[in-house]
Amino acid sequence: MLIMLLLAMPLAAGAGQSELVLEINHQKDVANIGHSRSNVQPPYRGRHAGGLAELAQAHARRADWQALANDMDLMIDRESVLVEIRGPATEKQLASRRSHTRNSGRLAEAWVPLSQLRSLLNDPNVAVTPARRPQPVRITPRSGSVTSAGVTESGLDLYHGFGATGQDVTIAVIDLGFAGYSALQASGDWPANSQLKRFVVDGSSITECASGSCPAFEGSDDHGSRVVELAHDSAPNTAIWAYQVQTVGEWYQAILHASDPSEHGGLGADIIVAALSAPLDGIGDGSACPAIWVDSSGRCGTIAEAAEIAQARGTLLVSPAGNSRQRHWGGQFSATPSPYVGLSAHDWGGGNLNPSSACYAAGFTLRLELFWNDWQNVDQDYDLLLFRQAEAGWWQLVAVSQDEQDGGIAQQPQEAIAYSATGTSADCPTGFSRYAIMVIEWSAPQGPHNLQLFTNFDLGTSVAERSLVFPADSPAVFTVGAIDLASANNEAADYSGEGPVLAPGGGLPGPGNEPLVAKPDGMSFASVATVGGAFAGTSAAVPHVAGVAAVLAQLRKEKPEQIAPNPALALTTAMHEVGLTGSNDLGPPGFDTRHGYGRIRLGEVCEADARLLGSRGDELPCTCSQAFEFIPGKWHMVSLACDRRAGNNVGDTFGSFGLGTYGQQWGMFKRDTNNNAYIFLNEASELNIGEAYWIGTNHGGSGSLEGLTPDFTEAFPINATGIDGPIGRGHLVSNPRRFEISLDEFRFFYDGSEQDFYQAVEDGKLRSMFWRWHPVVQEWSSYNPLLGPAVLQPGEGVWLFVLEDVQIRIPNTPSAASNTLFRVWQSGWQVELALHGDQPGTSVRLGMHPAASDRFDGFKAERLAGMSNNPIALNIYNPRLLRDRNQFEADVRSQSGHAEWQLDINVPAAGSYFLQVEASRSALAPVTLLAEDGSLIAWGSEINDGLWLDLPSGNTRLTWRFSTLRAGNRRP
Repeated sequence: MLIMLLLAMPLAAGAGQSELVLEINHQKDVANIGHSRSNVQPPYRGRHAGGLAELAQAHARRADWQALANDMDLMIDRESVLVEIRGPATEKQLASRRSHTRNSGRLAEAWVPLSQLRSLLNDPNVAVTPARRPQPVRITPRSGSVTSAGVTESGLDLYHGFGATGQDVTIAVIDLGFAGYSALQASGDWPANSQLKRFVVDGSSITECASGSCPAFEGSDDHGSRVVELAHDSAPNTAIWAYQVQTVGEWYQAILHASDPSEHGGLGADIIVAALSAPLDGIGDGSACPAIWVDSSGRCGTIAEAAEIAQARGTLLVSPAGNSRQRHWGGQFSATPSPYVGLSAHDWGGGNLNPSSACYAAGFTLRLELFWNDWQNVDQDYDLLLFRQAEAGWWQLVAVSQDEQDGGIAQQPQEAIAYSATGTSADCPTGFSRYAIMVIEWSAPQGPHNLQLFTNFDLGTSVAERSLVFPADSPAVFTVGAIDLASANNEAADYSGEGPVLAPGGGLPGPGNEPLVAKPDGMSFASVATVGGAFAGTSAAVPHVAGVAAVLAQLRKEKPEQIAPNPALALTTAMHEVGLTGSNDLGPPGFDTRHGYGRIRLGEVCEADARLLGSRGDELPCTCSQAFEFIPGKWHMVSLACDRRAGNNVGDTFGSFGLGTYGQQWGMFKRDTNNNAYIFLNEASELNIGEAYWIGTNHGGSGSLEGLTPDFTEAFPINATGIDGPIGRGHLVSNPRRFEISLDEFRFFYDGSEQDFYQAVEDGKLRSMFWRWHPVVQEWSSYNPLLGPAVLQPGEGVWLFVLEDVQIRIPNTPSAASNTLFRVWQSGWQVELALHGDQPGTSVRLGMHPAASDRFDGFKAERLAGMSNNPIALNIYNPRLLRDRNQFEADVRSQSGHAEWQLDINVPAAGSYFLQVEASRSALAPVTLLAEDGSLIAWGSEINDGLWLDLPSGNTRLTWRFSTLRAGNRRP
């Protein structure tokens, strides 16, 4: 029977939406499948389950069922087919069948004899579909795509030069096949056996392959070989665990195995890479499990769920956004007439058919997946139909997916088709054919619903938004898109999937129904050259991002302590920050659903000399670089923002800056908060990123420090030891970042958790006041972050007082752009002291007297050791400021009217030395200087003029007395 309905004009070659002629041809070579309703003419009859019903019928008739199974890309073992069983009766159905994977109580894969298939399909308590096959997300490289040396484009070569190569980090790669791996390993493009483990996943059984065994490991696909090759190039010292899988269920099992420390001697994989998509594996709103899929234990068996389990174990899953931007349609069902009486078809914007934009060769497996937002009772019914254009130009129905959705207990709001292309279509080359899609509303009285259609071929009408494949919508994975380096602004590749994710429940996002998850996460480049030729798509982007994550994980592991509670979350945050750095931030400022957080490229972006520019023409990635300039005779506070990983000691870092002889003409000091003193460091002392140091120099000098951006994974930690009492212990903290930081962004770790400044004050861990040096006005001032924001510039220091032991964490997110690398710490405090003598090595320091009231702010009297002839800046309290006390002074610095400090002078040989004092007379008016026996040496203006002192060798202790009492202003 041949029934033709003239819908309008014939389809022009290469046209998108246009008026079409539809042919419904019910010959023997076309499946007669569909709902049994008499008012549908021509009918498509029978209950359809992704081709399984036809397979069961063909087997019962002893027809060529093997060819049919091959056309539908089914997995066959002798006369059994691998199916996925989902529903409350899953366990019961598995009792008499060979189980393959059991990922939850309601989801399993099983081998079902074809003789039992029909009865299983008729069980209303389970949904039965062909076992889902993971889909690689590669593409055939297009004309004009850029071939890139990926390591350089990711900024990884610069990190490799400093020895950051992924050492002691493990990447697990899950893929369909690793064909040709032996040759790649022999050429050095794969890791050696000492860095490699190979696994074959067969259902729930995972076998580690010994050298030369496991022929199934290679398979017939080299997709995984390319992914491993790129991951190895990106992080060459990383250990690789390669897992070969064939089904989504096996993929689930591989994630759990790779992330489980008990399976690997106590250490699971740090990063998992799966450059695959899982068809129909969720709602699309970022949630792992629709309620109808969850079993009594809370499991549902999706890849997103496995990712959540891995993330909880500290393993980061890196996943592609997919290549479906032009192979996706999403939006509300819009009714238009169909060729079936009483039923409406979806209007794609110009007709009831959505044709492919290209012709496809015979044997190519076309894949279509449709789902919609009906995840409660599943009683809204849509059908998915595939048509092929005949050589004469007519459209012929060739495949249908129309599972029942009438509220049954195991039903799913999903339809899927896998069909092997055949024949020749009009205006296509011989052996190539064109296809079109129709969606029928069988029964959806509560509609219209949000339809989401994904294919593996380009559509004539597509919707780019919400084109992320599964599990890219999950917050538990780091989702990677692809950028086109040939574009002017490194825009996303035209095929790269984009967000946003769907609204909660799978509906279209809108006001009041915004998505809960921001996706994608970041971008990498689209096309690279591998040993086997060009490799393109988001599959190529994923392993490079995994390599970046491995390098960051190595640097994090090398720190003396790991701060973030979960390494996977720390790496996610780190790469978000990488993407927002400099010109890595693509598209609109900040996050956007096309480019995510931006390009994942290590190193800060600097303007390069024209002679060094590459083909991109305007910028190159560079390592962290900071400049130093030291003014003779001044103190400078420094903080390191660049990590060289080796040689971060005093001598190697600053020894080439022309400062002279260490210990005589320059020196470096570090605050010892436990002893309320400054420690003179030797040349071999290691300098910690994030800590504050003082350099005193007579010669001056300048230079720059090259290294790595030290840590994107968490805030810099500085351990701060507190003391009981109304003051607490002062800690000097500097800003080592290359951008300004708001003081109220500091975080404090104590009692096993991280808190903000406000909570730390409330918990009594620290005082509410900071003290900051302002180079412009040349004075220290107090600041209360509780009262409003203030920023700490790069290299600038801040004092804070802790009452109990805490860890101060300097944030790593820029609050504003700043190119200033260092603040030069000029003198200009209210009092300066310098000791002049004939011999090098003399020093003077002023500190709090042991008998002084502990209510006095010891921060005001620094124990800063000085070099000979080098002034020490001291901030002595000026009584003229008593009337202008701010909140901090009134809170913790009430003066008793009397305080004393110790003045320690150390000289290498006995002799006459000149103690130079520079200050205003009003600042020194309340001051007297006493010998160790209490006798007067000088006072007031006499001190201001400077003093000659006859000193013995070694240390001499004097008393510097400050008093605002009237008697204290008189000469004894």
